[in-house]
Amino acid sequence: MKKYLFSSLFALGALSFFACSSDKVSKAEAETPALMPMAFSDGVALWKHFEEDGVVGYFNKEDAVLPDSAALDDIRCSDGFVIDDSTLYLDEMEHLYMEGSIVKGVCGNAVYLNEGEVAPISINLLDSMAVGTIEFWFKPGEHFFEKSARTLLGNDEARAHFFVQNGDIIFQKNHADKHYFVRGAVNFKDGWNKIAGQWGDGYLSVWVNDELVAKMAHSEGYAPSERPVKLGNLLVAGYKSYCCMEGADQYKAMMTNGAYDQVRVSNVARYKNTSEIEISSSSIVEEISSSSVNFLEMSSSSDILEGDKVQFVEDFEFLPNGVFTYESEPLVLDITLSDILVSGEISFDYIPGESFSNAELYALLGIDEGRLLFFIDQGTLHFVKNLTDTHVYITADVTEILKSGERVRISGSWGKSGMALYVNDKELAKNESETSIYSPSTRPNKTNLNQIVVGYKSYCCTTVGAEMFANGSFDNLKIVGRLAAK
Repeated sequence: MKKYLFSSLFALGALSFFACSSDKVSKAEAETPALMPMAFSDGVALWKHFEEDGVVGYFNKEDAVLPDSAALDDIRCSDGFVIDDSTLYLDEMEHLYMEGSIVKGVCGNAVYLNEGEVAPISINLLDSMAVGTIEFWFKPGEHFFEKSARTLLGNDEARAHFFVQNGDIIFQKNHADKHYFVRGAVNFKDGWNKIAGQWGDGYLSVWVNDELVAKMAHSEGYAPSERPVKLGNLLVAGYKSYCCMEGADQYKAMMTNGAYDQVRVSNVARYKNTSEIEISSSSIVEEISSSSVNFLEMSSSSDILEGDKVQFVEDFEFLPNGVFTYESEPLVLDITLSDILVSGEISFDYIPGESFSNAELYALLGIDEGRLLFFIDQGTLHFVKNLTDTHVYITADVTEILKSGERVRISGSWGKSGMALYVNDKELAKNESETSIYSPSTRPNKTNLNQIVVGYKSYCCTTVGAEMFANGSFDNLKIVGRLAAK
């Protein structure tokens, strides 16, 4: 069934892009008052709700208003998208959902988002589509180019997601345990830019202002997330969680800054692929699934090159509540880090338990010899990455961050520039150690060698020299890394 949706129910990186000032939304434009707020605000930013609860979790709350549509028959213009027999959805973006400002758009009004503002769109892409095109209009804001990675528009599992990273535009079309995407260099023109991604004509491709940016041979249709949750495929502008972008080397959440108008979804390929632009086959990243762990296998062949990526994802879905809460026994995961990794990142969600105290010593998760390990000692968070007979670690004070019952995202990274420790994507500590590669233990006949254990740490291989247990719950463990050349 076709749905024509006309309400605007619609916001992280380090390098800079270059742009002319004329292609930015001005402050005067952005301060135009909203015409019709569509939801009650509790004073908490939507991105924060989405970070803590997820898109689905937020809209499942009793006091959350779902995105809806409002027909506006007087919206007609020659420059914008039109409704035809191939149009499945069209959101005209005429009003605010909860955040942002109304500005003049390509066709009628548009929605402008400052960094940190979010616009859920009234399009939930539930149906499989063998052929399709997603299009929208975007005008960068004055701060858009200050960050190296910016989300544009998409659903949280990246079944359809557009973002910008280091001067490239990427269009993702993930499937279960597979990352499909195309990317190419982009220069947004002054004013409004028409952005499109399509599939079903033998290619997966991304277009900007009617010009092909990148494509690859591709024969699969759009595959929505099949998780049995409401609004699991909802399109959102302004915020994208860390989820499901590692295939394209994006591991952190992103926001945006700019104006959006008219989002159209069609069941045809609207752009004709005639250019011979080629894209690398590395744009397809496959994951192999087990009952509880998705991963890219670490190959032991002799022709591995530095830069081959490995990945482990553990969402604890095999447990009754979908999280691991320490009670008496630690959890030994089916994740073994047995190869040298020249760079990488490990991250997980942690919720301190009811009896958590910053004055105590707690294990979080890691490898028993401390080759990769997180623990808390007297309010200090430790990220350990030991080498043979060498203690390598960094620490940060988290007494004001970790509180009973409050979820945080803890991350540690390593590479040629050293190690870094993050909580909720904020860097708390770093070093510049040249020995910061991950090196597995090679001791023979040791139980759980190089396996990730949650909720327990023996006395071995830490500066505190004491046995540790957990206090709290764990979820969404993710490990990515790059293999050393062999």
